[in-house]
Amino acid sequence: MKNFVAIIHIMPHQVLLDPAGKATLQAIHKLGFENVLDTRIGKRIELTVQANDSEQVQEIAQQLANQLLVNPIVETFSIEVLLAENI
Repeated sequence: MKNFVAIIHIMPHQVLLDPAGKATLQAIHKLGFENVLDTRIGKRIELTVQANDSEQVQEIAQQLANQLLVNPIVETFSIEVLLAENI
C-alpha cells in the first residue's frame, strides 16, 4: 500500500452570491488592485489515505465529499489525488 493525499476543493455554486468573496474583492480594490475582477472563497480539505492505487483514493474521497464534506445544494467540488511522497 502507498500513502496518497486527496485534496477536495469545495466552492459555492457559481449562481449563488458569495458574500465573503465580494467583501474580499472590495478590500483588494481598496489596495489598488483594480485589475482583479472577481473573488470567490471556498474550502480545501486534505485527506491522507493509505490505499493500493489512486482510483481507490478517488473513490474514498468522492464518498466522503458526498456523504459528509459537501452540501450539494450550495456547493460544488473537485478532487485531486497525489502520491504523498511527491508533496
